[in-house]
Amino acid sequence: AMVAAAWQAQADAEIIVLLVDASRKKPGRETMDILDRLAADEGKRPCLLVLNKVDAADKGNLLVLAKTLNDRMNFAATFM
Repeated sequence: AMVAAAWQAQADAEIIVLLVDASRKKPGRETMDILDRLAADEGKRPCLLVLNKVDAADKGNLLVLAKTLNDRMNFAATFM
């Protein structure tokens, strides 16, 4: 129910913020599914990428993760 409510709310949002756990070695299937769904509406509103838990992340992987996600969707900005 919460996921359905989030998708309904995003339709009315002026901006979308995707929060991703950067401490994981790579994005999970759920994250990639969300990206695909957001990319289908790309251009309708700005989307921001926020990489969370960067303090616990492998520092060498942060830029790779950011690039992987930005290659999948054109985010207006990426924050770490």
